[in-house]
Amino acid sequence: VMCGVLESCLSHEWGYSFLFEFGLGLQRGDENSSEVDNQVAQLIVAEFSHFKEVLTMVWNEETSQKPADDTVRSIKGKYRNGKSMKELKIERNRLLEFFNAFDAQYKKLLGEYIDPNADMKALVQKTVDIADKFKPLDCDSGWSKEVKEQIPNILAGVFAVFTIRKSGDSYNRLVDNDTSGMSTKLLMKPHNIQVLTLLSLFGCGSSLSSTLNSQLMQIRTGEGKSMILGAAAIVLALLGFRPRCVCYSEYLSDRDFSLFRDVFDDFNVGEYVNYSKITTLSEDATKVKGNIRALTESLLRGRLEDVASAPALMSARKTDQVTLSPCKSNARITTRSTTAMEAEDGSLKSDAVSKTSLGIPESDSKISERPRKRKKVDRMLKTTKITHPPELSSIARKEILLVDEVDVFFGCEFYGQTYNQVAQLREPEITDILNHIWIANKRGGRRQRLADIQAIPAYSQLLKKIDGFKYVLDSEIALMIDQVRRIDEEPYYLDRDTDRIGYKVMDSISYEVTFGYRTVFAYLQEAEKGNLKEKDSTLASALSIPLSCGQFSYANVSPERILGVSGTLSALGEYEYDVLAKYGVKTFMYVPSVYGESNFQFDKAGDGIRIETSVSDYYHSITEQIQLLRKKKRSAIVFFRDNARLKDFTNSSFYRKLGRQKKLLTENMSKSDKEFVISKAATAGQVTISTAVFGRGTDFFCKDETVQRNGG
Repeated sequence: VMCGVLESCLSHEWGYSFLFEFGLGLQRGDENSSEVDNQVAQLIVAEFSHFKEVLTMVWNEETSQKPADDTVRSIKGKYRNGKSMKELKIERNRLLEFFNAFDAQYKKLLGEYIDPNADMKALVQKTVDIADKFKPLDCDSGWSKEVKEQIPNILAGVFAVFTIRKSGDSYNRLVDNDTSGMSTKLLMKPHNIQVLTLLSLFGCGSSLSSTLNSQLMQIRTGEGKSMILGAAAIVLALLGFRPRCVCYSEYLSDRDFSLFRDVFDDFNVGEYVNYSKITTLSEDATKVKGNIRALTESLLRGRLEDVASAPALMSARKTDQVTLSPCKSNARITTRSTTAMEAEDGSLKSDAVSKTSLGIPESDSKISERPRKRKKVDRMLKTTKITHPPELSSIARKEILLVDEVDVFFGCEFYGQTYNQVAQLREPEITDILNHIWIANKRGGRRQRLADIQAIPAYSQLLKKIDGFKYVLDSEIALMIDQVRRIDEEPYYLDRDTDRIGYKVMDSISYEVTFGYRTVFAYLQEAEKGNLKEKDSTLASALSIPLSCGQFSYANVSPERILGVSGTLSALGEYEYDVLAKYGVKTFMYVPSVYGESNFQFDKAGDGIRIETSVSDYYHSITEQIQLLRKKKRSAIVFFRDNARLKDFTNSSFYRKLGRQKKLLTENMSKSDKEFVISKAATAGQVTISTAVFGRGTDFFCKDETVQRNGG
């Protein structure tokens, strides 16, 4: 109902101005209203996209600009020399000059092209033409003074398009009747620290080197890393590289990609920009070397001559599958493209992933004012072809890794793990063997033996089809016999709409992850319960033997360069620095916070650490601390190690004592439900019970003045 009312307002000429003023009033609250009423008002603003301009303005006010020269003086750096760390020399005056060049060009472009009648294609083409002058670009010796001098202009063009794309319409709707300068506050613009971070990443703080060095920069969580990485990806793509943004969380990767999706389209670089987990890098590198699955299957069936030629090996099948060797759990690999978001068809795999899917503060300046016609102008550039010189149409693009949080190098899914390719073997006899093992296990009694299966007709019939590979078949049957008893060892989730079984991976449920024959038998279990909509087709796909084709180390990757941002560089130890050095990352820079000095610190003594003698006392202590925070009209976010511990707490009597103002944040929630809980978490009296995975990278942005006044 509320959404319908807001939509009806937009159908009137006065609608946008009214909703902005209305939303602003809701956000600021009324001193004559109760705190509960003001809190509800702020939740309404956060929940409905009709008030997005108000949230942008709140962000701009929260991240009020720190002067660029002050920020530059606060930037620090160090580099690794052998086993020791030494101070990095930063040419601060030069870096400030580059920032001022960006700032002047950005304001000029924004003032010229934010007009609704301006030709956005011209702005994009102007930016592309600058970059084309330097392609192809060599990271080792081509990062010259001339290139660095044009980085601010390319960056200004990228951010001008971003600002106009994200908030230009909002600005234009209000600017004509704006006498207070409020419309300028609606513009989603990069803050100084984001720009200086990008200039530093691109080597603008060092005039002596003509090399683009791999480096990481520390910028705190919640301060706009996604905008930094998105802009960096476009700049690198324009300069002739293939940037890949890697993150440890699928939810955060999806969120970051969505922020820049339209801008990737505008610059026509969608086919060159990838967002994925880091494991995909080595998987893709392995796949381009040939179709190992086709070779394995032909070898098994005695048809090796079918794939003897190199062209056959190099053909990329649409049904290619990827797998991960399991640590605690395994993650889906997603590579997104703005031109294709379809998932490749693939089958289930052993203990692994089964498919791959391809894929802002206020400025001191005034936007130039001029009369504007109120006609509707189509500014979409998706169908507009950006032109390049013919000789640049087929340049070889080298891959540059853009890292979101340094943790991606040390996670259990990457370092020390392998990419396991498998080929799926499907035969009627395999279905018979799996069904036989499943039925025999249900009956109970003694555990089945390999000899029991060798005695059934399906075994001998299947052996004839893979003559000479009896040891392979026996090994797989031994796994089946073992895993049929362990179906529920790893909790699974069934999507009843798609008949797919998934597992928890970080902060979401992945339906591409499988755990060998445990997953295969889980499908038989769900079929028996009558939970599969398309039982026959689902089982036909699920009942197979996944044959190992080889194992490839994830850590064996070699992108051209590694650039990135992280909130935890200062917490790295000697071992982590050694690992990063192996990948060529030896330069580290630290930028100040956009919010100033942080008030956050771990309480390492006193109440910061409690050791309870029982689980009951532990839950009682948690509940007691939550109640204390609620009495102070603060918010509380409690992180449990995993979903099992969270469920144990929520099933206890202590959870019920928390009253009605509480929410759960778990991996199996939909994206929209997660976003709602996250947006509500930092409001007065709110309790959020979450799993630990949401404790990193999730922006629990506080817009509640009551919470801020009382300590957060």
